[in-house]
Amino acid sequence: IAVLVCGWQVFHSLLTPSVNYVFIRYFSNKYNHILSFIFCFFYIGLIRYAYLLGFDAIGGHTNVIQLIVTVKLVGLAFDIHDRRIRDTSSKKDDDSKAAVFYRDEYDPALVGFQMPKSLPLVPDIVEYFCFVYCFIGLLTGPFFRISTFRHAVWRPDAATLPTLRPSLIRLAPFPIYGVVFFAFSKYFPHMFLGSDAYGELPYVQRVLYVIPAFIGYRFRYYAGWALAESAAVAAGFGAYPVETKPVPGQGPMKTLEKKASGEFDFSTVYNLDVYRIETAPDMRTAIRHWNMSVQWWMTYYIYKRFPSKQFRFPAVFFLSAYWHGVHVGYYLCFMSTGLTTLTETTWWAATAFLRKKGPAFERVMLVIGWLLCYRYFEHLAVGFMLLHPAVIYKSW
Repeated sequence: IAVLVCGWQVFHSLLTPSVNYVFIRYFSNKYNHILSFIFCFFYIGLIRYAYLLGFDAIGGHTNVIQLIVTVKLVGLAFDIHDRRIRDTSSKKDDDSKAAVFYRDEYDPALVGFQMPKSLPLVPDIVEYFCFVYCFIGLLTGPFFRISTFRHAVWRPDAATLPTLRPSLIRLAPFPIYGVVFFAFSKYFPHMFLGSDAYGELPYVQRVLYVIPAFIGYRFRYYAGWALAESAAVAAGFGAYPVETKPVPGQGPMKTLEKKASGEFDFSTVYNLDVYRIETAPDMRTAIRHWNMSVQWWMTYYIYKRFPSKQFRFPAVFFLSAYWHGVHVGYYLCFMSTGLTTLTETTWWAATAFLRKKGPAFERVMLVIGWLLCYRYFEHLAVGFMLLHPAVIYKSW
C-alpha cells in the first residue's frame, strides 16, 4: 500500500523505522527512547521543509504515513524503555520509578487470554516492519501499540472473535457522514473562506458561512475514521473483555477478577465519539473525544513525562501542531486552542452559581456553552482548514 500511494517517497517511511530499530536494539536503554523521539520528529520536519532547499515536496499520502509511523515508532521505543526499567528495578526490589509508566500488556488477567508463545521484548525485524506497515490504520489511524498488534495477530481465538456486529456498528453512520460531507462541501466549500469574494460579504453572512463550511470539513473526518475503525474491528484489533475497561490507544486498564463474560469491547481502536463532540458544551470535552488514540499518545508519552509541569500543556499543543504539518495555520489553531480552554475554564467557574439554581438553569447554561464552544471551534478550525497565514487573515 505504501509503495502504491507514495512511489519512491516510500523511502522516507523505510528510513525512519530502520534507524529507529538500531536505537531500540543496540543503544543504551538510558536514552534510546529519547533518540527515537528526536530523530523521528526531526526527520518528519526535515522532509516537510526540504522543498525550501529545492527538493521535491512530499506528497499528501507520504506525509500521512509518516505521521502514523512516527507515533508508532516513538511509542514502541518508550514502551521498550519502560519495560527494561521495570525489569531492572524489580531485580533491585525498587520498582517505584517504572511503575508509573509500565504494566504487563501480556498478562492474561489483563487482556483476557493466554498468548500462545513468549514474544521477545524487542520484535525481530520481520515482526517490526509488519507492525510499522500494518494496513490497519496506515493511511488514517487509529494509532495502536505493538501490544495491540501482537494480541490481534497471536491470540488463539482470533478466528472466532465476534467482530461482524461491532464492525457494522462502527460502519453504520458512514452513509450519513458521507452525504453530509459531500452536500456541505459542495455548497459551502471551506476554501471560499480565504477568497476575496468571502471578504466582500456582509459581516453576518461571513460569520454564518463558517458554520456549514466547518460541518462539511469535520464530517469528512467522521466518514474516513468510521471506515478505518470498522476495518480495525473487523480485523480483530483491540478486542478485550468488557470487564478490563479498555480505552483508546492504551488498551485494557483493569485486570480480570473472575472469568470474563465473553463480551468484547473494541474501544482500544476507537478514534472519535461523534455524539460527544457534536454536543460538547466546551472545547475541552470536544477535543478529548477527537482523535482519541493520538490524544492518549500525547498524554501518556509527552504530557505525563514532560519535565516541567508548568509547560506541559503548551508543549503538547505545540507538538500536536508540529506533528500535523509545517503550515502556520496548524500553530495558530492548536496554540489558540490552549488559550481557549483556559478561557472556558474561567467562564464555567464564574457561572457555576447559575447552574446550581436548578436543572432548568443548568440546561440553559449548557446550551449557551455549546453555542460558544462551536463558535470558538469554527473560528479556530479556519486556521486548520486554510493553513496559510495570509489566507487565514482574510477570514479572521
